[in-house]
Amino acid sequence: MTATLGIIGAGHLASYTVAGLRNGGDDRRILVSPRNREVAAGLADTHGCEVMGSNQAVIDHADWVLLCVRPEILDSVLAECRFRDHQLVISCIAGVGADRFAGASGAIRLVRAMPLSCAEFGAGAVPIFPENEEVAGLFAPLGTVVQLQAEEQFELATVAACYNGWLLDLFATVSGWLEQKGLPPEKARELTLSATAGAAALGAGRTDLSLGQLSDGIATPNTLTRLGLDHLKASGAFAPWAGACERLHQRLQPESDD
Repeated sequence: MTATLGIIGAGHLASYTVAGLRNGGDDRRILVSPRNREVAAGLADTHGCEVMGSNQAVIDHADWVLLCVRPEILDSVLAECRFRDHQLVISCIAGVGADRFAGASGAIRLVRAMPLSCAEFGAGAVPIFPENEEVAGLFAPLGTVVQLQAEEQFELATVAACYNGWLLDLFATVSGWLEQKGLPPEKARELTLSATAGAAALGAGRTDLSLGQLSDGIATPNTLTRLGLDHLKASGAFAPWAGACERLHQRLQPESDD
């Protein structure tokens, strides 16, 4: 029998996760909490979810519970809710480690997960920790499930998830330049996104070579690709990207006061 999924925290993440599940053919019963009434009503109307009367009602009627609340209200949610022993709880709360759930009622089975916005379209990575085949099966329609063996690995995956969002600004820069030079907006967007998808496909397909080796194989001497790449490197364009990753990684450390 297919497990009933309950969602506490009906917001943006819950919306694209449910959309990805439904678009991927998952027709399981999905229960949502009522606190964001507009979003909850939209999930009910668009994706056949059931809006429950309270967070506790979601927990009581669900086999698995997906937590999508903001970090600052997690403690209050845990204080007011009673989970069943061994109930599967999937936390999609970025930057909140497993130790924050030590006081939760019941001996819950906790799995951390991080679906991305592109999960609505069945694309992108979905990191989970610890390894769990039930959660991997649930999120399979959302993209590539990456099961991790240590929480530190999951925090690094969170950095990669943020990188996913940064890329959109890079796409906007290139697409905007093409548009300013005379390409119709839809063509500029199509060319930019297709080139990006092509690079990702090459990296995924040629696992026998490192990503740096693939770049060197394309940006050979005296090519236009090399000309542009040399300019980017001379301008220090890539160091800030690594710096941004480091900044987030420091923020995710338990001892951080930032």
